[in-house]
Amino acid sequence: MKHYHSTNENNFIIKSVISKKLTNKEIKQICLLKDKQWKHGINSQLKYFKNNIKKFDYHNLLYIQSKLVG
Repeated sequence: MKHYHSTNENNFIIKSVISKKLTNKEIKQICLLKDKQWKHGINSQLKYFKNNIKKFDYHNLLYIQSKLVG
């Protein structure tokens, strides 16, 4: 299930996506963003994601000008 909200005024998009519908690119972007706060390395972030995130967990993604920021 994907939900989108976007506005051209502020050029942002909010997406809510369940884990099993995330693309590999989105997963990598999430892990890169997490690694900015918790510096364990991208491989560690990807391993954590694979081992701990469930298929039906929701991920709320905030994009500003096509860049994942939250």
